[in-house]
Amino acid sequence: VLFTCVDTSTQPQGEALHYPPNNGEALGGNGERGPLFSSDFYPQILPKSHLFEQMVRVVEIVQPKLFLFENVAGLLSARWTSTGERGEIFRDIIGDKIGFRRLHNFEIRWELIHAKDYGVPQNRPRVLIVGINRNYIEPPEMEPAPRDDTFVIAPTAVSQRWLPPKTTNGAPNLRELLSDLTGGNWENGGDEKKYWRDPESEIQKWLRTKGNRVLGKGEALTEQKYSKHKPRIVEKFRHMLTHGEIPPEYQTKKFAQRVLPEKWEKGGPSITATSLPDDYVHFSEPRTLTVREWARLQTFPDWYVFKGPRTTGGRRRAGDPSKGDWSRDVPRYTQIGNAVPVLLAKALGIHFIRLLHERSACRFTAIQTKGAFKNGTVHGTCAAQSKTINAVRHWISRTRSVAPKAGRRRPKAGLPQVFKSLADRTP
Repeated sequence: VLFTCVDTSTQPQGEALHYPPNNGEALGGNGERGPLFSSDFYPQILPKSHLFEQMVRVVEIVQPKLFLFENVAGLLSARWTSTGERGEIFRDIIGDKIGFRRLHNFEIRWELIHAKDYGVPQNRPRVLIVGINRNYIEPPEMEPAPRDDTFVIAPTAVSQRWLPPKTTNGAPNLRELLSDLTGGNWENGGDEKKYWRDPESEIQKWLRTKGNRVLGKGEALTEQKYSKHKPRIVEKFRHMLTHGEIPPEYQTKKFAQRVLPEKWEKGGPSITATSLPDDYVHFSEPRTLTVREWARLQTFPDWYVFKGPRTTGGRRRAGDPSKGDWSRDVPRYTQIGNAVPVLLAKALGIHFIRLLHERSACRFTAIQTKGAFKNGTVHGTCAAQSKTINAVRHWISRTRSVAPKAGRRRPKAGLPQVFKSLADRTP
């Protein structure tokens, strides 16, 4: 995500531009999963594994006020080759040769955060790298980032207030999240078209809020279509709900499902929603989760519409590069699983907006540094803003020193027209 400086005469400052993160690093390991790649393929020879270099180039050209890089926790231990050093990819990404620290105008910090600390009902650890352009924003903490023998600089983005602090309310459990979608007329392969009850928790009210009202019982519900499981799979799920484990005759070495807990243990959420809904079994019904329930794990509101196939697999999902077919279907479960959780994105967005407004270099210099304009330390647009702010402050202090008579407003003599609306709002 890039927050870039734009023409304020036509658009608000801090416009967000989107740049995709590096899916190559999202492997968190040496190779890409799937039938098209073998263990001999390592990130070093996959072109998409070097997309971060293009992001560095874009940041260098655009010079945004702030940028955010997001990726999976496995990035911290990923290697370019099988004989490479653990964590070498991340060191290159954050380093000063081809990585983000080569951007001379930017201060760089990073952190390994967990979505559960921001109200999301998942553990979902993610690596976030934040870059702040010193030409536009005064960084929250100017102390040099401490060195770390493993990762070049230590993770301090949260402690130094570059990223939002953890929330104190915690994350909702799955009963609080999904109870209003559970216990209705569940039918294997069926499709629930309406809410069968009113919301029962605060998170449900928030998810069912559309516009300025909360969707109630009997109103339209989308994406609550149940998967059509074979009878033996339904029996398998029933056994898992009763005994908490997969029956021996269904166990395999490569794949293991588990029943979602109705309530979290002491450590909070322990799951991460991926692109595969078959990873988990519903906590009270012998089935996997619907698209709507999967979306709720990512805190998407119920009015959000997803397009594309519901599920897909095999060549339809990955194409066939051996035959020159690079087409890919992206099913709805995958769209949801690959997204940044809405509540996490909201926390980040609000925090960055505050940084843009409260830590603006222009605002900081003009208000916090007395005489900055006169001393010639403010230039260009900042100089103009500083002069305007100083003029308004001078006029307000002068008019406040004159005691107005009863029933009369403070004098506006000599007030430039551009400041009159501000003066009318000044107590």
